Amino acid sequence: MARLRRIVERMEAARRAGWSWRDVASRLGVTKQTVHRKYGREVG
Repeated sequence: MARLRRIVERMEAARRAGWSWRDVASRLGVTKQTVHRKYGREVG
């Protein structure tokens, strides 16, 4: 659970820093749809 919380916190920080879902997805090597579907609710 702590690992998931850290991931969500990093996603929140990236989004606050102006990263698009596409930027996040590119960094993770997945599609933007995958990132948004997996983290969109937690991050907003």
